Amino acid sequence: MKQLAVLLPALCFGLFSFAAKADTLQLVSASAQTGGEYIYPYNFSINNSTTLTGLMCMDLDRTTTFGEKWNVTQTAIPTSGPNAVKYQEEAYIFSQLGKGPYSDSQVQWAGWGIFSPGDHENAAYDAGAQQLVADAVAAVTSGPGLSSVFLSHYVLYIPTGDQTNWTNGIPQEFIGTAQTPEPSSLVLLGSGLLGVAGAVRRKLARA
Repeated sequence: MKQLAVLLPALCFGLFSFAAKADTLQLVSASAQTGGEYIYPYNFSINNSTTLTGLMCMDLDRTTTFGEKWNVTQTAIPTSGPNAVKYQEEAYIFSQLGKGPYSDSQVQWAGWGIFSPGDHENAAYDAGAQQLVADAVAAVTSGPGLSSVFLSHYVLYIPTGDQTNWTNGIPQEFIGTAQTPEPSSLVLLGSGLLGVAGAVRRKLARA
């Protein structure tokens, strides 16, 4: 039993390392504007990475500035609970980027249309953006809705609100494509499992 207690921390360490999520965002740049607002892609450094990741903003009523950094909880698209339907609609809208017939501007303004109804007054919330919102609502609420496989392709970046790094109001929420585990995480998982296997072999050898 004592040896089993030694095995569990090694296994848990490997699994925790594999499941670890990014927990900081830093807004570096955005390239285009419509309706007086920057639109997708918002280019972020995730956990101080030099490789930038493009995310889409979901909340027009909050404020962030270039260079600002804040802590986030990186979560899967929820299938139940508060705002689950809205987050699923955001995932559908985000999935339309680059596919046509909608432009990036229409996709961004449609995304804002879910959580920030005030954007409906902006001319950039045009007929295309409005139709995309209608498409998203239908996709989520009619028939079987969006599949868990579809939703697994996307991830939310939700500010923790702890004010550790951000200074200019509460940051927006963002959505992006789910990232595959980094090689370093896979190595840590493998190391943990190898440690477990080695301990088991030693135990059997003494038995």
